[in-house]
Amino acid sequence: MAGLGVILGIGEGELILLIMSVSTAIAGILMLALDVIISTLQEIRDALIQPTKTPSDATQSTEGQLQEASVSTKSLADITADIERLKNKN
Repeated sequence: MAGLGVILGIGEGELILLIMSVSTAIAGILMLALDVIISTLQEIRDALIQPTKTPSDATQSTEGQLQEASVSTKSLADITADIERLKNKN
């Protein structure tokens, strides 16, 4: 876009169009440099942060906990029978 403005500015002889095009080109280059700087800083941050748990590990541990909980659960009839047995035992 800035290159087209420079060509039009030179072709038409308009100084203001030429100045705006050059400033647009400089701003575009600075934006690209800023993008590279931010990307590099993000990579440095990600390298310094130690991951505690990956999502797949968290999912596996949750599934294991659910399986353990389902093994130790009793039905209402079993619990009632256990209570009656304990009452009769005393």
